[in-house]
Amino acid sequence: MKKNIITTILLLIYTVTFIVLFIKLRSMSSAVLEELAVNNIYYILGFMFLAGISVSFYLIIDGTNKDQTLMIEKESENFTFQDNSESIQSSSEISSIKDIEKIKLELSNLLERKDNTEKERLDNMIWKICNHFQISQALLYVKENDRGQLTMKASYAFIAPENEPRYIISGEGLTGQAVVDGTPYFIKDVPEGYMKVISGLGESLPKSLLIIPCKTENEVTSVFELSSLQEYSKETFDEIVSVCKYVSNILTK
Repeated sequence: MKKNIITTILLLIYTVTFIVLFIKLRSMSSAVLEELAVNNIYYILGFMFLAGISVSFYLIIDGTNKDQTLMIEKESENFTFQDNSESIQSSSEISSIKDIEKIKLELSNLLERKDNTEKERLDNMIWKICNHFQISQALLYVKENDRGQLTMKASYAFIAPENEPRYIISGEGLTGQAVVDGTPYFIKDVPEGYMKVISGLGESLPKSLLIIPCKTENEVTSVFELSSLQEYSKETFDEIVSVCKYVSNILTK
């Protein structure tokens, strides 16, 4: 750009100089012009004028081409950077999928072990889910065939109040309503009076509450009630639902 401006200024100076010389020659007497061999001078001036214009246009065009080349290179760099960003995002998604598949495999191995009791297997399973997703408190209800109701079978960081039933009453409370609806609940504004989470800082309401009923043949056979002091994204919530349903399928085999 600067080169184009300088070239234009030089062209103007050259043109003005040429015009001044031409006018000066025209004002001279014929005797003086004969002595200067005026015809030859006209030829020389004409050649200088054409040469100057040609050189100036060449410089302008050359500068413009370089500017365009630089612009194309910058656009190419930007395009490459954008492609790299998409590649990084894609790699992150692939990594997340691998993590979920890994935790599912580990949970499957835990539940299929025969060297410990059912309660130990369920407690270990709940602990592993809580540890992976930073869940502060967890309850697992499983439907018992003989009684036909969802009974608490495992828990994590939970102390049951005295005289509180350890089973779900259909339609009662958030958990009972989730069973009736048969759909997962993801609650960020936990109502006052709900079960509090116990941590090193005392008791407090969870920032995220997840109630996940899991179905087998259109019937709810297990429910996960998970509380956390973390604020989960929709993507993390979907991952937790996927893991819980996977575990439920193993439990109801």
